[in-house]
Amino acid sequence: MNRCLIALASLVASQSAVALPPILDYYPGCDYQALEVVQVQGELIRDSEVAYQQSLASLLNRMQIAAQEKGANALIIEDLHIQRRSLLNRSGERESRSLYQYQVLPILSCQEEVLAQRKDSKYDSLGQLRSLYEKKFKGRTTVLAIQKHAGISLLDGQPIPETAFFQRPEPEDLALSVEDAPYDLSLGLNRMQVIDKLGYPSAEFRLFKGVESLLYGRRHWLHFSDGRLIRIDFTDRLLSYDLLNRVPPLPVFDEFAWHLKDSNLTVNSSLENVRKLLSTDVPLNAANELLLEGKNSRLSLRFDQSHQADMSGRQRQLYLVGFSIESLQSQPLSILLSSDPDRYQKLHQGMEEISRTDSFGAADLLVRLGTPIGRVYLQAGRQLDVFDNHLLFEASGTAASRLYMQESLFGLASDLEHSRWKLTDNIHQGQRLSALKKSLGDHLYVENHGINLSGKRYDLKLFLEGEGNMAQVLAAEVVFY
Repeated sequence: MNRCLIALASLVASQSAVALPPILDYYPGCDYQALEVVQVQGELIRDSEVAYQQSLASLLNRMQIAAQEKGANALIIEDLHIQRRSLLNRSGERESRSLYQYQVLPILSCQEEVLAQRKDSKYDSLGQLRSLYEKKFKGRTTVLAIQKHAGISLLDGQPIPETAFFQRPEPEDLALSVEDAPYDLSLGLNRMQVIDKLGYPSAEFRLFKGVESLLYGRRHWLHFSDGRLIRIDFTDRLLSYDLLNRVPPLPVFDEFAWHLKDSNLTVNSSLENVRKLLSTDVPLNAANELLLEGKNSRLSLRFDQSHQADMSGRQRQLYLVGFSIESLQSQPLSILLSSDPDRYQKLHQGMEEISRTDSFGAADLLVRLGTPIGRVYLQAGRQLDVFDNHLLFEASGTAASRLYMQESLFGLASDLEHSRWKLTDNIHQGQRLSALKKSLGDHLYVENHGINLSGKRYDLKLFLEGEGNMAQVLAAEVVFY
C-alpha cells in the first residue's frame, strides 16, 4: 500500500471526534452478528491527488456513519459497482464522472476470536481490491511489494514507478557557462544517469532523427544520441502553447532557477548586461543568438525583443530568453515529424467500429493509431500520447479516455505547417459551419464557439473559429465511454 493510502487512513480516522466503527479487511474469526446491508455511494474526484484523497475520505466516513446508525461496531466492504455518467459542468461542457456504489456489511463483532479463523474480505479498509496487494501462501498472509506505476516509458517500454515522480532529487549547481551545464549535468551522461540526478522527466519525445529527448517541466530539453547526452536546451519554441500548457510544471525547472555563472543573470537579463559579464562583443547571429565556444562545448544564448512597447520610439532592447549547450561534434538536429494520412483513415474506421460494436473500444483504437512520437506524463497515472502535429490521446486506467485534435502541437518549422487533421470527410480542420450544417443538419446548435455531438459510446465537441456560417472547425475533442 503506498504512502498516499496510508496517509488517507489517518485522515479518515481524524474526521470525527466520535469513535466510528472501523472498516475491517477481514471477516472475524468468531460468530459475529451480520446486520442489514447498506448501500453507500458517491463520486471520487480524480482531478488531483488531494481532491481524490478528500473525496475518498468523505465516502469512507459516510460508510462508517451508516454502519453506526445500524448499531454496528465494525463494517466490511463487500462489493463495488462503478457507474460512468456524462454531466454538463458550469461552462456547459460535458464531463465524464464516476459514481462509486459500495455495498457495506455492518456487523456486531465479538470480543474474543480465533485469529487463524479470520477470512480475507474482497476489499480492504480503503475500498481497494485486496487481490491487488495480498495473496495466501500455505495459510500465511504474505504482503507483496507491488509497486504501482504511473505510466509506461515511451523510450524503453518499461513501467514507471510512482516514486520516480514524487521522490525527486533537488537539482544542484544551477550555474551555466560555456563549459558547464546547469543542474550538475555534463554532456556524455547516459539517460539513466540523468534520471538518477533529476528524477523522471515530464515527457519523452522522438522528434529528431536518431535522437531521444527528455523534457523536464515545460522548457528544459535534454537530447540523447546513441544513449548519450549531446545537447541541453532551454526553450519554449519546440511545442505550441496548446501542447506546452498540458505539460505539468516542475518546481525549480519552471521557476527559471538557472543563472549565468558568477552572476545572478538569468532569463530576461538584457543583452547589454550579459555582454558586460562575459566581456565579449561577439555579434549576434541571424537567429539573435550569442555563440560562445569552449574547449569541448558550444554555448548559445538566445535573445528576443521585449514585448513591452518603447514609448520613446527607440529600438526595443534585447533580453535573454533561452540557451542551448552542446558538444562541438554535435550535428544540427534533423526534424523527424511527418504526416501520415493512413493514420486518419484508421482513426475514421476505428470511430465507426466503436459505434457499431461494444467489443471494440478506445484502447483498441489507440493500438491502431501506431507508435506515438511523444508521451507526456500527467497526474494520477494518466499519460498523453502525441502522434503528429495534431493528434493527442489521453489514456487513464480510472477515467474516460480522450482524443484531441488540435490546429498545431509543435512550434517547429516543417512541412507540417500546412497539414490538417481529419476525422471524417465532413468533420476536419478548416471545415466551415455551413458545410457541417449541410452534411449533419441545420439543427446543429453552436454555443460558446463550439458544437456538441453525442454518439452511442462517445461525445464529440467541435471548436470553431470565426463568426456565423463562415466559422471554421479549428479543433475537436472526443470523450469515450
